[in-house]
Amino acid sequence: MLANYFTLRTLVREWQETLSGSTIEQVYSQSKGELTIVVSLSETEIHSIRIATRAPFQFVFEYSGQNRARRNTRSIFPRVVGSRIISILIADADRQITMVLSNDRTIRIDFMGSRSNVYLVGADGTVSDRFREVGTEIGVRPPQPRSAQIPDSVADLRSRMDVFSGLSAVRLKRAVSLFDRTLAEEVVFLAGGKNTDEPDSDKLFGSMLSVIESFEQASPRVYARGDMVTGIAAIELRSKSEEDVKLFPTMNEAVVYFVRRVLSQSGFESLFKPLIAAVESRLTRTSRRYERMAEELSKPSRADTYEKYGHLLMANQSAVGAGTDVVELDDIICRSGVVSVKLDPLLGAIQNAERYYQRARKIRQSRDTSKERVENARAEVDRLTKLKEKIDGLTSRDEVVRFKKEYADDLAWLSSSGAAGGSEVPFRQFDIGGGYIVWVGRNATQNDELTLHAARKYDYWLHARGVAGSHVILRIPAKNVKPPRRIVEKAAAIAAYYSKARTSSYVPVIFTEKKFVRKPRKSPAGSVLVEREEVIMIEPGIPSV
Repeated sequence: MLANYFTLRTLVREWQETLSGSTIEQVYSQSKGELTIVVSLSETEIHSIRIATRAPFQFVFEYSGQNRARRNTRSIFPRVVGSRIISILIADADRQITMVLSNDRTIRIDFMGSRSNVYLVGADGTVSDRFREVGTEIGVRPPQPRSAQIPDSVADLRSRMDVFSGLSAVRLKRAVSLFDRTLAEEVVFLAGGKNTDEPDSDKLFGSMLSVIESFEQASPRVYARGDMVTGIAAIELRSKSEEDVKLFPTMNEAVVYFVRRVLSQSGFESLFKPLIAAVESRLTRTSRRYERMAEELSKPSRADTYEKYGHLLMANQSAVGAGTDVVELDDIICRSGVVSVKLDPLLGAIQNAERYYQRARKIRQSRDTSKERVENARAEVDRLTKLKEKIDGLTSRDEVVRFKKEYADDLAWLSSSGAAGGSEVPFRQFDIGGGYIVWVGRNATQNDELTLHAARKYDYWLHARGVAGSHVILRIPAKNVKPPRRIVEKAAAIAAYYSKARTSSYVPVIFTEKKFVRKPRKSPAGSVLVEREEVIMIEPGIPSV
């Protein structure tokens, strides 16, 4: 889906508008099988193109900013740094993206299953470097586009499909290599909605042409069932009309969203969401504070006016009589006519003048301080904006963990909100490794909230058997995923630890899917009934990752 030809073609069309003319600042790798190209669109605008080449999860997208780690990264293709991207192209009917550079070189991105790679191609058309399997096949031409041909008639489509056996969508996918399983199923659905062995060839051919034509008017979207994304497409898929759908203004945004949702199965979101939420919240508050101070500072200062009043009073001491609360004086300084100067009737002219001088000094001192505060607020807005851009580029749990370690000083202020620890929930939270997170209720009210609202149906629910204790939820990365025994044991140890049996050598802990736990009507907070359960004997404790 992500590396489908039509998805890539839609991305390339968008990038022709946004990335053509940009300058390559660096190319690096900091994760196995992944390459990042950092480009500058202007002196102040930096974007990154992230490429994942390892099957089965291959993708490419671009995002604002760059998040290269300070350590454990490797520079790639140093000869292209400083060159401009003249244009970005995709091969006709093949999954090969080409970046034409200003130094007569090109970067070729091939999505070819297990053979996916990124090549640096010289002016002579041969490979001068490659990302995967560095140093091999230098001087040879990279794989040439296969330019898969679309069947041009009903008979052509039928003859191609007859070569294969199986259901219609499977045969169609093999016969038309541009289609992945999702698009093949959509064509079959439009042709009649039945994935039979003997489809109506005329309807199938017409549906195929209709689907291909619809890509000319892209409408990027991501499909999901509950928390799980099920597909991404540049067009509406009627075969998925019963699923939830989220529309996006660009294909690139849809890809970023889809990738993050898929990678959330490894615990990404549990770390990413609180981090980005805390930074965005701080950025919003700081931006508002900066705007208010800057607006106030932009208003005319009263200091000069008050100082002028002091000068006029000193020059016209005889005009100020005892008990006067306002006096009319000629403006001999600005020559603006007569001005009204308010006075303290208990003070004389000199004392009133001194009051105005003092007020002028205070305003100037305050404005000097305000200028410094505005500059500091502006600097913090810039720092938080850059920090957010870096976080926006994170798409895996490992990257978030590494980022938080490397930018610990920049994120130190988050500790008061708990975000530095990665907790976006009010429950106790434990990262037990392997992408698994455990939530623990702190009291009866939280136990209800955790079990009845926060937990998903397929999450594991755990509780020490026969004794009072916290409700414990083992967050399952995805529906139909069965956690390893060692993960269940770690969660069970936590459940035993947060129970009245904490001091026992071994504690029986029940566990089941949350869907088998229900709350009787009018029962006390924290009380539930378990309809199906398994029991594990475990030593109480907080296990290390």
